[in-house]
Amino acid sequence: MTLAGILSYPVTNQAAVWQDLQRQYPQQSLQQLQSATLSIQVLQLPAQTAVVRGTLLLLPAAGRHPYSPDLFHTLQQLSAEGWQLVFMPAPDTTPPDVARQALLNTELRARWQLVQPLLQRPVVVIAQGEVAGTLNLALAEDKDTQFQLDALVSLGAYLSDPKLDNQLQQHIAQQNLPVLDLLTQADHPGAIRGAEQRQQLARTLQTPFYRQRALNDFSYHSSQQQWLLREISGWLKTSGF
Repeated sequence: MTLAGILSYPVTNQAAVWQDLQRQYPQQSLQQLQSATLSIQVLQLPAQTAVVRGTLLLLPAAGRHPYSPDLFHTLQQLSAEGWQLVFMPAPDTTPPDVARQALLNTELRARWQLVQPLLQRPVVVIAQGEVAGTLNLALAEDKDTQFQLDALVSLGAYLSDPKLDNQLQQHIAQQNLPVLDLLTQADHPGAIRGAEQRQQLARTLQTPFYRQRALNDFSYHSSQQQWLLREISGWLKTSGF
């Protein structure tokens, strides 16, 4: 099976998909993680350097495969810069209503608890879409500090619930950790709509940790993937990681 064929598989076939990916990329390891109530498979790509800089935990949006060409496929190259990569499966899809946010939050926390033993500090999370929005909101509200991470890359973050999405716009620019907010014209309209508001808030508050970058491109292709790679790689270095 070709990579293109694999990437067309629905999320429900992920176990078989990831096994096919491991056959094509034997340098990666496929690991089953489970608790009494949850079982997931994660892909791990070790750092290709003698010294490991830390872990990049990649969280795709619901319905997206982590190796899809419009997401993280090119980011494998960061293993050559000393990063261990851990690819989390996309969350289960849920109805687009108010209950969706609560379900995503619960599922994200449960998966984080399972994957945490694999993570080597510093931990930088790269999250997409509504998963990125959920994580941003959870970080702002996390009283028990469950999410132990050192930096966050948000790719087109948004929330489907308008009230929560408005809160999200406030929180992204005020996180107490480095945040790289990346946007393209192919992202969800909700993510793009709040971009200027986040920039203005960061300027007003003189937020030292927030950086926003945007690419005016409507379609995912190799040049956009290279832009994504350069932005993340450069930001990691200038942020001291």
